[in-house]
Amino acid sequence: MPRAARALRAALPAVHIALQGEQLSSPLAKALHDGVLDVAVLRPCAELDGLVTKTLLTEPIVVAVPDGHRLAGQDEVDLADLANEVFVSYPMEVSAVAKTQRDACLAAGFEPNVQLTVAETSTLVTFVASALGVALVPQGVNQVRIPGVRYLPLRPVITVPLLLARRDRPNEAVTARVAAVLARLR
Repeated sequence: MPRAARALRAALPAVHIALQGEQLSSPLAKALHDGVLDVAVLRPCAELDGLVTKTLLTEPIVVAVPDGHRLAGQDEVDLADLANEVFVSYPMEVSAVAKTQRDACLAAGFEPNVQLTVAETSTLVTFVASALGVALVPQGVNQVRIPGVRYLPLRPVITVPLLLARRDRPNEAVTARVAAVLARLR
């Protein structure tokens, strides 16, 4: 987010940029459709129909575990080794990451035991640091520096795309320029 804000301010100094954070994909897509937002960075969701999207990057999913966890000292974790763990997760009905987590766990032979669901990444990581469970998160979440959490690569590699989305409307040149600046940040 800081890099995006700096790039937008440098490239488009006359454009008012209002940034919002900590929102899940479905509400962001709805806000685009409703005209509340002009551009959003989000994960895939059912509400993308009618929006122009571009893949910014595809991120690997990692496991966040609390310090002292039985897997915390490993270089990487086999997904099947999480079969008996309690999970902290994003809400399934609005999160591509939660859906990816569930599908990957089912493919590994188990249903994830989700005990806590939260919409905010910082809260999710805080709950992991508090040893309330483990979480599968996009690798970029490791930028959320909360003491007491280790981020470890998963086997097999699981990924989730990050998209740039905007309405497809004529005469929205400024929105297209904002989207172009963000797309160059890959």
